[in-house]
Amino acid sequence: VEIGKARGVPVIVDAAYEIPPKENLWYYTKEVGVDAAIFSGGKALRGPSSTGLIVGRKEIVVSCRFHARPNGGVGFASKVGKEEVVGLYAAIKRLLEVGEEDHYARCGRQMDYIESELKDMPFLHLTRHEHGSWGDEFGVALHIEEGSPYKDVRAFMAEGTPYIELSSQ
Repeated sequence: VEIGKARGVPVIVDAAYEIPPKENLWYYTKEVGVDAAIFSGGKALRGPSSTGLIVGRKEIVVSCRFHARPNGGVGFASKVGKEEVVGLYAAIKRLLEVGEEDHYARCGRQMDYIESELKDMPFLHLTRHEHGSWGDEFGVALHIEEGSPYKDVRAFMAEGTPYIELSSQ
């Protein structure tokens, strides 16, 4: 940041994975001193995957418009419709109103459910993944036991409810 500032070069942070916590919306511009931070609208924010959020100095944020229609050129921005804009707005509003603790609790309940439903499956080992420091989301990784006959795993999955079709590709 210091080098960029000393040379008059704007410093922009790719903060795609940096939400939550919600405080990161302001951290990079207010605390670190960068000129702009760009967040993914999808990923942990859980808005539409084709969206993003740019925060920072007004002239930088406004200049991003020049990469959208009707202007063409290299780096043309993706087409984001009004539905995606509303979805991004709803995701940001939810982040600011609900808070991380409610989000973490909900994710924990979802993982509990997944684990309870899959714990007795042969061939399968489960690894629970808690929220990490880089915006990683919660999840349960499914590991199929090495050496398990594919046809047996496929048949077992197909017998369940809901029916799950596996492909070898």
